[in-house]
Amino acid sequence: PKEIGDAVNKRVVDAGMFWTHYVIGKHPAAGLFSSPPGAAGLGYDQDILLAWYYWGEGQKLHEEFYHDIVNLNVKPFIFTPDGPECLGWFKEKVETLDEFKKLRWRVSSGLAQDVYKEMGATPVSMAGEEIMPSIEKGVLDAGEWINPSTDIKMGFYDVCKYLCLQGLHQADTLAMIIINDDAWNELPKDIQTMIDVSIKAGYLETMTFNILDNAEALHKLRTEHGVTVFPAPPGYEEEFTKAVSTVMAKLDAEYPFFKKVRDSQRAFAEKLVPYWTEVHRLYAKMGAATFEE
Repeated sequence: PKEIGDAVNKRVVDAGMFWTHYVIGKHPAAGLFSSPPGAAGLGYDQDILLAWYYWGEGQKLHEEFYHDIVNLNVKPFIFTPDGPECLGWFKEKVETLDEFKKLRWRVSSGLAQDVYKEMGATPVSMAGEEIMPSIEKGVLDAGEWINPSTDIKMGFYDVCKYLCLQGLHQADTLAMIIINDDAWNELPKDIQTMIDVSIKAGYLETMTFNILDNAEALHKLRTEHGVTVFPAPPGYEEEFTKAVSTVMAKLDAEYPFFKKVRDSQRAFAEKLVPYWTEVHRLYAKMGAATFEE
C-alpha cells in the first residue's frame, strides 16, 4: 500500500487509493491531512477537517504538499471518511491510565506513536495481519486496527473480549484518491468535473454507510461474540491532549510547512469548534436520554 504514491507519481498506474499519512516519512505534515492525532491539538472532528478542506485552505495546501513538499506528481481527492478509529482490543478491561501505559500495544506508526511515547505509553508498530497472531502469542498485550466493521472481519474477538471505541490517535481519518497529474491533465474538462462530483458523492455514501456498518458490527460483537465495550481509562483524554500539544509545538518549530498547515487549521477551528461542540453536546444528551435503560 505505501508504494502507491510512488507508483502514481511515476505513472506505473494512473491513480490509486491512498492515505496521505503514508508519506509521513517524507514530511510530518502528511499526518495533518488524513490522520491528525487528537485533531492536531485543535479540537475538531472529522466533519470540521473536511469543512476546512473544502471551505478553508485545505485543498490548496494539500496540493502544495504533494507538489512542492514531497515532490509527487499527483492530484489528491478526499473520497471517504474512516474514523474515528478504536482505542483498541484488550484481553482485560483497562481500569487505569498507568495500566494502559504498560501494555505493549500495536498502534499505527507516525505522529500517533510520537504522541503516545510522549505520554509514556508503549506503542508498537506492526502490520495489520500480524496483530492478532502477536496477541495470541503474547508478543503484544493489545492492539488496534480500524473500527468495528473492519475489526470484526479480522476476528479480534477470538483473542480479545474487551473493546474500547474511544481512541484519539485517529479520531479523524480521511482516505484519498490520488491521480497522476499528467493523466489528470489529459482528461477533457467535463470528465474532470464528472470525477470530482463522483468522488464527493462517494464520500456521502461512505459516510452514511459507515454509521450503519459499524453499528451493526458492534451489535454483533456484543450479542454474538461476547465482547464488552468499555470507556477509555480516566485521564486518557487529558494526557493525550497535553502530549499532542507538546509534539505539535516541536514540529511547528522544526518544519515551517507543518506550522503553515496547522496555523490554517487553527484559524478555521477557532470559528467552528465552539459551535460544533455545542451542537454535538446536544446530540449526546439526547441519545443518552433516549437509550438510558
